[in-house]
Amino acid sequence: MRILVRDIRIPFYEDAEYAFDKAKKKLKPLGAKVTGCYVFRRSLDCRRRDNILYVYTVCAEVTGSYTPERLQRVGAIPLKEDELEFTYGDKHAEGRPVVVGFGPCGMFCALLLAEHGYRPIVLERGGNTAERKLAVDAFTNGGILNTECNIQFGAGGAGTFSDGKLMTRINDEYCHYVLSRFRDFGAPEDIMVNAKPHIGTDLLPNIVDGISRRITELGGEVHYNTKFIGVSADGIGRIKTVKTTRGDFSCSALVLAIGHSARDTYGVLREGQVELTPKSFSVGVRIEHLQADIDASLYGEHVGHPALPVGEYGLSAKLGERGVYSFCMCPGGTVATAASEVGGVVTNGMSEYARDGVNANS
Repeated sequence: MRILVRDIRIPFYEDAEYAFDKAKKKLKPLGAKVTGCYVFRRSLDCRRRDNILYVYTVCAEVTGSYTPERLQRVGAIPLKEDELEFTYGDKHAEGRPVVVGFGPCGMFCALLLAEHGYRPIVLERGGNTAERKLAVDAFTNGGILNTECNIQFGAGGAGTFSDGKLMTRINDEYCHYVLSRFRDFGAPEDIMVNAKPHIGTDLLPNIVDGISRRITELGGEVHYNTKFIGVSADGIGRIKTVKTTRGDFSCSALVLAIGHSARDTYGVLREGQVELTPKSFSVGVRIEHLQADIDASLYGEHVGHPALPVGEYGLSAKLGERGVYSFCMCPGGTVATAASEVGGVVTNGMSEYARDGVNANS
């Protein structure tokens, strides 16, 4: 049986073996034999600079079987395996599924469809990662904007070239699945255990390319530089054809994974009488500051210790009915120009995997 032993707090300079020993001591009242341990999750608690701690969740493999109630008495819970569950239709699909957009949503949707034999067709208005690199460099260095292929549009979505983090505020049971798939395609192993996982913009393009190749190996198609411009339906309202700048595609199901910046596409949907529901969004400004100042404020006299990572923070406050909070905090990163419309100004932040830049921003 595999169980999770939570809230194991150890001095920041101790290693995982120290945490394993503490986990075994917590499990001792069970009378169970622990046959193995590994780190399931790890976070850093530096709220007190005189007592900086790593907080571990340890997965322990034990002999025997124990009820959740008995485990709870020693601060443990059973490990829940997050397996995706699928249901399948019983009618033959007239055509292949079409996924519009190859950001995170479209990428994982197409990958799952391909791995279950559906041979999806992916339509992405931007270019592949190599084309995007050229377009991003042209904009960053010379102000030449390609409105269809840029930091926001193209393979992998905005995060491929202007983020790199895997931070979410949702507590979804499938987050672990998403992380494991990134690892399958070459992401660092530590994203599986760090409470704030990070890949980096220098590693993400290769991972995105790997997912794209996998989809095509399984019979799917990924069409870059192909913009969605509308649909046609049969007499009873079922979508039969997707219209693009590179011709029409027949489809059995349409998934719109277009992100939040494709305002022209939302306009097409609205003109086509598609019901749209507005949602709240956050707006803000980006602040840049010296990484050394952040590290010093967090770690005090321990700043520079090799066991401590590059410092990052999260701040929040409530002002009346509105919340104000830091978001997209990029340790050792850079501010990225991320416009996708002529005359528009958009900023984002990014960090490479090493997070070794002079500045931080959020």
